[in-house]
Amino acid sequence: MSKRGFQAKPDTTNAPVELIPYTPTPSWKLIRPSVLLFRKYLMPSLLVSIFPAIATVFASLLINDFKNIDIWTVVGVLLHGIIGLVTLFNAAAIVVLQTDSTTNRTMSVRNMYREAILFWPRIIGFGMLFSLLVVGGLLLLIVPGLIIVRRYILAPYCIVEEDLGIRASMQRSAELTANLSRPIASMVAIILGFSIVSGGASLLPGDLGFYSSLIVTVLPVFYFYLPALRFREAYQNLGRPVK
Repeated sequence: MSKRGFQAKPDTTNAPVELIPYTPTPSWKLIRPSVLLFRKYLMPSLLVSIFPAIATVFASLLINDFKNIDIWTVVGVLLHGIIGLVTLFNAAAIVVLQTDSTTNRTMSVRNMYREAILFWPRIIGFGMLFSLLVVGGLLLLIVPGLIIVRRYILAPYCIVEEDLGIRASMQRSAELTANLSRPIASMVAIILGFSIVSGGASLLPGDLGFYSSLIVTVLPVFYFYLPALRFREAYQNLGRPVK
């Protein structure tokens, strides 16, 4: 039994049990459940995803490329620093929220941040290690970097779900994703696609770039819960072969 009350592996009995293969849900079909979860957990979802993005847009507007250094420029710089600190702490809150939301738990903002404090060191530690491994793999032959992404991308959810250490969570993630190369790749492609659109909007000139950046801050609604939904499906089917 897992930390969240889910049975991670099938029951073992004296008689051999034939495990029925399951078909992973296509990543594009997880977009609608992601939107529904975002709506259900609206306030915590807004706090960790959209509000920081909106604040960043306005902070950049205040700075105005340092063309006029005044009190508003200073406020913009300070706001950027505060957002950076909040974003760093939200790294754990996001994983807690995403993991718990897929179990239909009642998740308040207070509970989310209280639980995030417990997992923050391990999630940040994994994030740093994961980044180094991915960058190193991509610099070598690209393929090793992609393999690392596929194997360990679900490790943060394993940390929260089973209260694991960094190494154990990476091993568990490798188990979960062993036969999920295509579903993981398509999920990453969807998230990268939305990220590219967001980045491109911020590069547009003048007011067009500002208003476009504001509009695309709502894009996380569509993909925010995709990794957690992929994790939950794989976790519930751990041990079963994939079609």
